[in-house]
Amino acid sequence: VPLWEVIHQSTTGSSKSTYFDTDGIARCLLVDTEPKVIRTALAGMNSYAPDAIIGDQSGRGNNWALGYCGGRSIQDPTTTVVDAVFESFRHQVESCDNFLGCTLVHSLAGGTGAGFGCRLAEVLRDDYPSTYLTSISIFPSAVGDTPLQHYNTTLSISWLQEFMDSILYFDNDDLMKLFTRPSARTTSDNNNDPPNVSMATLNRSIATAVASLVLPINGRPYDFIDSINSVTPMTNLKFCEVSCYPPMNGVFGSKPNVGEPDWLSMTSKLLNMIPKGRFSTVAAQLTVRSNDVNQSFPPHYKIIKEKVTRHLNCVSWNPFPLDIRLSVEHYGKKQNRSQPTITLLSNRTRIATRLAADLDCALAKFHARAYVHWYERYGCDDSMFESAFRSVSNIINDYKAAV
Repeated sequence: VPLWEVIHQSTTGSSKSTYFDTDGIARCLLVDTEPKVIRTALAGMNSYAPDAIIGDQSGRGNNWALGYCGGRSIQDPTTTVVDAVFESFRHQVESCDNFLGCTLVHSLAGGTGAGFGCRLAEVLRDDYPSTYLTSISIFPSAVGDTPLQHYNTTLSISWLQEFMDSILYFDNDDLMKLFTRPSARTTSDNNNDPPNVSMATLNRSIATAVASLVLPINGRPYDFIDSINSVTPMTNLKFCEVSCYPPMNGVFGSKPNVGEPDWLSMTSKLLNMIPKGRFSTVAAQLTVRSNDVNQSFPPHYKIIKEKVTRHLNCVSWNPFPLDIRLSVEHYGKKQNRSQPTITLLSNRTRIATRLAADLDCALAKFHARAYVHWYERYGCDDSMFESAFRSVSNIINDYKAAV
């Protein structure tokens, strides 16, 4: 929901048509199996179609298998949630003049985001085989949001690798570390108090980063196909981190711009936000937004390109590892539209480390037969686990071989 609020605040005129129809209704579906979440969505922005908010009577118990198998729609008990979502999705597609693809935003830890998200990805790929499908996935905290999260994450990654064209991801641990830095104090924080970090803050930062990436580029709709081709030169390497500076207005000392942006300083701050380590980058895309970007950025273009390429340790076999796009469109409310932003989409080998940690935990539990019966109850047998383990292992090995 925060993502659509940011996009709604940031687009005007013809640029809204990508995200909203002629009546101002958002081109999206909001799905959750928790009634409380549905009520919260209904109480928020009123730009959703009546059939765009879909729920169920109860959650999925953080169980990927239960989410994947589905349940009954709260709006129509005679149909499954999958059927209800797909019917609403078909209505959305039919209202488009030129439907090229869609984006699935979901978590990887629970039953609905992980299990049902994967089921939806599979159904969409089967019915729209030539459509570009992108996942924006949220990795759970490594210390554990739920004892089933390693199973759920591993199973989800296997499905997304098979059915999605690209996976853009965020990590809750990375976001928490980012916002607990002393430099992350907002303009309203007391200097003696630690930064106040809530789930709402993390959600808003994700919404800001995604909006900074997908808003129109100089009046033209954001082209996911172009980005996929840019950052995923190999179909088996499709996991991309998203980083944005500033992550939110008023954070890291950011203030609305009153003069020419300091692009070199902003680039340094963006790169400092990226988790460090001895990793390589397959490909990356930098999106730069400001009112005067076409005048103020070109003098620094070469220096910034070299700086980003060097910092990301781009692979030697890719002759064009970094694509830079400039746009005068901004994100956020009108009074903050003068805030320049830099957003980096990077396909890094770091993902192999995160996947390996989840896979190791999942394998250890599986060999001990821990919680396996909870999945078997809903049709997820040993063969599904073993297939997912092989798939994730192959992803890890492919990223290691890409260096």
